Amino acid sequence: MQIVSVDYYEIAYDKINPTPNYKTHYSEIDSIDFSIVLHMTNDKVEIFWDGEFYQFGIGLRINEKSVFDGYQSWNVSDSNLWSNITGQKIVDLEIAWELVKTEEQKTGKKEEYIYPQDLTLIFSNGQKVFISAAGFLNQNDPEVYGLLDNLTVTTNEDLARKVKMIS
Repeated sequence: MQIVSVDYYEIAYDKINPTPNYKTHYSEIDSIDFSIVLHMTNDKVEIFWDGEFYQFGIGLRINEKSVFDGYQSWNVSDSNLWSNITGQKIVDLEIAWELVKTEEQKTGKKEEYIYPQDLTLIFSNGQKVFISAAGFLNQNDPEVYGLLDNLTVTTNEDLARKVKMIS
């Protein structure tokens, strides 16, 4: 199954004049507020922020209807980030799990959760795409913050490490 096209689903912040909101101050990083959809020859894979294991982790849906279908979508297949992926096959997937510890202030109750923080897609041409459930709090932040309802995506592994998308 080859990648045919890639879409980003975002909140429609301006329904009258919709514009993409996924660009960041790093030309090689996109930040998507809700999901990435990989349209394949016979399948559809959606990557989104998810609360299955702990709120704001990363999730996957395969051949399921997106809960974000009512949002604005942008075909990014020809973008610098995705153009080398179109026509390729996913040959591997790596998931990075993180530990988060919480403590309730009033009761002192402590809990620990392990959740999927980011994933790496590896394609038949050797290209890797790094996707993290993280985002920039402010427009010019040098690093991303985890536990946000956002996805950051890049193909540049050094940059992904620099901005703390991946360890």
